Amino acid sequence: MIILTNDGELARRLSHPSSEIKKTYVARVTGKLSPQEIRRLENGVVLRDGFKTSGASVRIIRTSLRDTLVEITIHEGHKREIREMFKVFNKHVLYLKRTAIGSLKVDIVPNPGDIKKLTGQEIQKLLK
Repeated sequence: MIILTNDGELARRLSHPSSEIKKTYVARVTGKLSPQEIRRLENGVVLRDGFKTSGASVRIIRTSLRDTLVEITIHEGHKREIREMFKVFNKHVLYLKRTAIGSLKVDIVPNPGDIKKLTGQEIQKLLK
């Protein structure tokens, strides 16, 4: 899910961490996540560049011997933050898809790659 806009103020509010607009992703990562690793993600981790993330919301969708499918929600958007968070635990992100920005979910468009012009009401809802 990507929001394209020529409204600079909207773009700033959507991307700046102080707005705390949640972004939800589904990621497939190598290996299993331990309860301790999940707790650390929920409390925030220090990335390799020294940046400390805010706590994330983490939900395991499924796990297998080789990988874990996880839903993770953040609000910061530090460069490659999701990938870097999992690198802390020596896990590689094999697949990453943003499924929601704020209250807007990817299913507002019927097919991948479709474009939808947001209504004023949807934009207001997004910023709440």
